Amino acid sequence: LLIKENHKLKPMSEYGKVKIIIEKLLKKYSNKHKIPILVLRVFNIVGKYQSKKYLGFRMEWYEKFILKR
Repeated sequence: LLIKENHKLKPMSEYGKVKIIIEKLLKKYSNKHKIPILVLRVFNIVGKYQSKKYLGFRMEWYEKFILKR
């Protein structure tokens, strides 16, 4: 799923809202102090060596539908 950088943000949770607020604060700080910033909006990354301890149902889904176990 490709989403453009200027796509309107519509957070669905308080966590998402806080992430947007932090990004805005970082941008203001960056502009004021001329410090470059980089914000990565990564999704839940799941891979072959990911620990089940931190994934819960996502690992179960990954194993069932991706690995076909």
